Amino acid sequence: IELYFYENESEALSAYKNSEVMGLAGISPQNQKEGATRNTEIHKLKMPKYFSVFFNQNNNKVLADKNVRTALLYATNKEKIIEDIFKNNATPIDSPIPPWLSVYNENIKKHEFSKDTALKILEENGWKDKNQDGIREKTIGSDKEPTNLEITLVTSDFSDHILTGEILKKQWLEIGAKINLESYPIDELKQKIIKQRKYDALIFGEVLSQSPDPYVFWHSSQKKDPGLNLSAYDNKTADQLLEIARQALSSEENSTALNKFQEILTDDAPALFLYSPDYIYAVNKSVKNINVKNINIPSRRFSEIEK
Repeated sequence: IELYFYENESEALSAYKNSEVMGLAGISPQNQKEGATRNTEIHKLKMPKYFSVFFNQNNNKVLADKNVRTALLYATNKEKIIEDIFKNNATPIDSPIPPWLSVYNENIKKHEFSKDTALKILEENGWKDKNQDGIREKTIGSDKEPTNLEITLVTSDFSDHILTGEILKKQWLEIGAKINLESYPIDELKQKIIKQRKYDALIFGEVLSQSPDPYVFWHSSQKKDPGLNLSAYDNKTADQLLEIARQALSSEENSTALNKFQEILTDDAPALFLYSPDYIYAVNKSVKNINVKNINIPSRRFSEIEK
């Protein structure tokens, strides 16, 4: 086996078309058709990697209102994002555990796209557009002035993430929410924004394993850097379930704890779970017997290569 590395995807595609290589890993959805030559078989592998909008309730009092977060979930058309950006090469998700993993709970609360439901939630909870400027507002607590339903949404400068942010901005404006979209180079995003939790809402990805341990992403002890609890989520019952799952002596005990954890988390709505992109792998048809469907990391596409 010889592995070849290229400066960019277009060079790799060119090498594949010229039969310099027999396989091409990690093709972007936009280039899938270019890789799909007559002698090619396209494999769409599932990885426990997903992208979400993490709501930082500590940084924005608008997002501290569960009704607002819930309305934003209902106002999001994930299928449109997946169709427009990923050309349907992604799976919509509703939980921090993707649906093809064994510990996924099918009975969690799913916020299916419904603009009417989102509008109803906001109206019934005092978020109204009294001045008719297209943006809703509400006087929160003992405040003297109303607060606009305005959120700064931060992400990396990767094109997929920016496009996702732009679609969300448009969809959420339809229910009266103003979104300020900001993007940063990934290193700057990590060091200056994420590390210090300086964001209202953040589009970012997380990677699990086939036997997931969501503790590092959702336990309250992980709220501050270097922890990875990007929503600063804090629920004592959820903490206990994550601890039980991590210390479980049987798969059944682990599964039961993670099932209950998913129910609590999705009801609290600390994040908007968006999609899990497919890992697109093009291979010459002369390479036979590739049966792998789910992988932990890209290199696992070579599982059972001895066959």
